[in-house]
Amino acid sequence: MKVQNDCYVSINYRLHSDAGELIDESEDGQPFSFVVGYGQLVPGVEQRICGMGVGERAEFVVGPEDGYGPVREELIRDILESLFPKTSTYNQECIFVPAVHTVL
Repeated sequence: MKVQNDCYVSINYRLHSDAGELIDESEDGQPFSFVVGYGQLVPGVEQRICGMGVGERAEFVVGPEDGYGPVREELIRDILESLFPKTSTYNQECIFVPAVHTVL
């Protein structure tokens, strides 16, 4: 079976910057799962995995136009560190805030 819209897919991935720095990756034994065609991934990734089969590997580049769009400097803001929970971790590019679960 080939990947197409409405397929439930699980992938292992590695995301690298243009400079080759590892930015994110799926954890061993915990692939990222989603339904193709519902906008759960950036369009460039969904387009490139369509037509692939089980066990196939691929390496590709997703440009800004097929990803999150070009950098818009006017939207970048400085945020005080004190506004985040003390259990958050961060570096210059990413902030990782622990999940908060609310029981109703």
